[in-house]
Order: sequence, then structure tokens, then C-alpha cells
Amino acid sequence: MRFVVLIIVGVTHFTLTAKVKDSLKKHDIVVLPVIYYQPETNIAFETFAMYHFKFKNARHSNIRLFNVYTLNKQLLSILPWQIFTNNEKFLFSGRIEYKVFPEYFYGIGNQTCETSRENYTYKSFNFNPKLLKKTSENIFIGGDFQFVKNKNELSNNTVLFNSNSILGKNQYHLFSLGFNVIKDTRDFVLNPQKGKYLEFKQSFSRGIADNQRFEFCKILFDYRDYKSLTPKIVFAQQLYAQIGIGNIPFREMSTIGGPNVLRGYYQGRFRDESVIFYQSEWRQMIYKKWGYALNIGYGKVFNQFDFFDQKSYNCSFGGGLRYILNKNNRSSIRLDYGLTPDSQGLYVYFSEAF
Repeated sequence: MRFVVLIIVGVTHFTLTAKVKDSLKKHDIVVLPVIYYQPETNIAFETFAMYHFKFKNARHSNIRLFNVYTLNKQLLSILPWQIFTNNEKFLFSGRIEYKVFPEYFYGIGNQTCETSRENYTYKSFNFNPKLLKKTSENIFIGGDFQFVKNKNELSNNTVLFNSNSILGKNQYHLFSLGFNVIKDTRDFVLNPQKGKYLEFKQSFSRGIADNQRFEFCKILFDYRDYKSLTPKIVFAQQLYAQIGIGNIPFREMSTIGGPNVLRGYYQGRFRDESVIFYQSEWRQMIYKKWGYALNIGYGKVFNQFDFFDQKSYNCSFGGGLRYILNKNNRSSIRLDYGLTPDSQGLYVYFSEAF
């Protein structure tokens, strides 16, 4: 089990009203300084900032910033955004990431062992902007661009890395172009109460890994459904599949685990060319801004040879607390505990898993 001790040092929250542009409605800014401890990081210091705003006749937009520094000299900085313009004519989304962080590597495939793992540190920069145009009611069509540069520092006696032909074992960089179609009827982006989200994406990537050229394509399908059973209860479901074709660096493969996909597994616990999973949540408010959630998940990573192997699916279940930061845009903090047949995990995160 990975233990996490969380201390929220302070909360800064304020609301501003725009006077410069009439099209821009209320601003909302939240700042959370956080201190926590994990075995992989030692003591970590995190600053989370979230900027919400709303254009005319559009859903709430958001820009978030995560900055982490640990006593093990690890760095993580993530800037994701999702912006709806006036009347939702355009949707701008994407993220910028910079990471210097350790990670466990368990090998490739869906039947790797929890005890067979190796430690390495990766340095990664990821720039992935998207631009989509509204073509009809709640339907957006557009594209995205991605640039990734990654360098790994392997630990001594790396048996898993050396005993397999691992593409991108030392370093790689890639460029990617994608085509996106999204249908989005959710009432809130970060914490939906009702509506559906459907995304189809096809992307093509080319790059160089350890002086070896590679190329691959991915096809993604993401379906989410949210039903308000009562004013305080929401039932949420997600079905996700991503198919990879070609030569894919190991850090660009599909994975299971972490705070958003089958919680309880270490992030990257399973990785392979493709992935498919289903997860659902029962979310209920119980007292003012406080609530809880129960979740289950079921899925696998696979390659072209073992998709129909029904015995290799992985499952997880768990639950946790919820705290609503702002009732107007439903932004929230979640504390989740996940349990699987061979591991467990505790997560502190901002916004729902899906």
C-alpha cells in the first residue's frame, strides 16, 4: 500500500466580476497549498491553482495549474485547460506538462507481477493543444497537435528493460497530428450532474527513439454517461477503448492504474499497445458541500494477439470523500481509496476521475 498523508495548508478562494469585456462573466480563482508524503517522493510540496470563467451562452471554462516539488528533488508541473468561447462556437483544450519523476516499470502486457518491478526516473515535456469548432448542437470537430520529448535514467541491474526489446528505453521524441469528433451535453465539465460525453479520435505519430525511427497510429473511443437519480445522487459510467497500431515507445503505450483509471493499481501497472475498460461511480452529497462516491472498474491492456483472452481482465473497486469547492461550477476535491486483487492505493485529486 502507498501511504499518503495530506495537509491542506490553506485555501484562497475569491470571485471577481469582469468589467473589461461584457462577454466574459464571473471569474473564480481557487489556490490550494498542499503538503503530502509518499514513499516514492518523500515529503512533497504542491501548489494547485484553478481559474474558472464563463463566456456568454457557454458552459464554465477552466485553466488549472499543478506544481509539485519533493525532497527527493522531483518536479512536476501540469497546465491543462478547457475553454468554451461565446455561444460555444469554439472549444480550446489541451495541456502542457513537464515532469522529472520516478516511476515503477512492471514490463509490457496484462499479466505482469506486482513484485517484479524496476525503478527508473523519466524527464518528459509534453505539449498537446486542441482546437475544435462547433458544427451543430453540442458537436465539435477539429484537430490536435502533440510534441513529446522524453529521456529515461534507468536504475542499476535493469533486468526487465534489458531482457526485452523496449522501444524508447533511453530516450525518444515524437510529433503527432490528430482528428477529433466530440459530442458533449454535460452540464459541468469537471463534475457533471447530467448529460453525455462521446469522443472519437484518430492520431498519427512519428519520431525517433534511441536513433531508431518509429511511427504509429491510435484510435480512441470514449463514452461517458451521467444520470441525476435525485437532486443529490448521480450515477456515472465510462466505457473507454484505445487501439494502438505500429511501433509504440513504452511510455506512449496505453496504461491501467492511477487516480483516474481502475484506482488501486499503480499508474502504469499494466501497459501495452491497446486498452479497454469500463468504470462506474455512485456519487452522493450527504451534508452541505460534503459527499461520497463508490466506484468499480474492469478492464485490460492488450496487443493484437490476446484481445479475446477473457481470463486476463483486471478489476478494482473503492470509494472516498468529496468536497465541493464552488457550487456554481461544481469544482471539487476528492479523496479516493482503491482496492484490487494484488494492490491498493490512496489518492488525493482535484475534479472527478471522469
